[in-house]
Order: sequence, then C-alpha cells, then structure tokens
Amino acid sequence: MKKRFAITLIISVVFLLVANYCVYWHRYLNEPVSDHDIHFVMQKNGSIASLAIALKQDAHLSHPVYFELYARAMGDVKRLRYGEYEFPAGSNLKQILYRVTHGKIAYHAFTLVDGWNIYDVMMALDRSPALSHKLTGLSPTMVAEAMRIPYRT
Repeated sequence: MKKRFAITLIISVVFLLVANYCVYWHRYLNEPVSDHDIHFVMQKNGSIASLAIALKQDAHLSHPVYFELYARAMGDVKRLRYGEYEFPAGSNLKQILYRVTHGKIAYHAFTLVDGWNIYDVMMALDRSPALSHKLTGLSPTMVAEAMRIPYRT
C-alpha cells in the first residue's frame, strides 16, 4: 500500500512538473515581446545569438538563452536569412523566428519620377536614408553601365 502510494505520488509530481514546464514554454513563446516596433538587421554571418541579444536590449527579453535553445531545437539556426527586419509591436518569439527564417524582410519605397535624368536619380538616392548604394563618385556613363540602362553623352 505504501509502495503504491509512493509511486502514485512520484508520478503525480513528475506529471505536474512536466505540465508546468509546457505551460511556461507556451507562454514564453506566445506572449508579445514588445509594445513597440523593433528594427533588426541580420548580418550575412549573423547568428541566433545576435538576434537574442538584440531582443534582450530592444524588447527586454527575459532569458534570451531559452530563445536560442528553442531555435536550435526547431532546427531554425541553419535557416536564418540575412537582411533588414521590422518586427511589429505585439510580435511573439514564434513570429519573430518565422520572419527571420523565411526572409520576411522590410521593404523601403523609392520612386523614380518620369523625366528624371541620371543626376536626379543620384540625388534622390543620396537623400534616401534607408537606401545605400555604391555609385557615389562614378561618372554618369559608369552609373548607366552599372544600372544597365542606355546613356548618351
């Protein structure tokens, strides 16, 4: 009788611990990380650790190591895509990881106005804070070649 009670008690405690663990992980992964948008740039050789550190700094993420462990357990570490990301307010860790592993990058608009010449395009590119280019200092002919557009001198 005592042995059966002890085994039942042990099984019950283990079950409660496992259930508590599962509830904690579910809440940790599905709760919103931040109440504001988070901007993050994943470098070409970026890691899940760099994302976890950024989330800790920008969103005050508790336990970034847990986030890394989850990403590694899901096999998402090898599927990271580099680029610029915007995580909207209210995003949870699963959504953030999905964006970074599926390349859901942020896009920036740039309008080419009909009638602009190459100088106007270059000035507009220089004024755009979100865009960078490698055409600064090139002659109009070289810029036209780089952009593969016809140019007459």
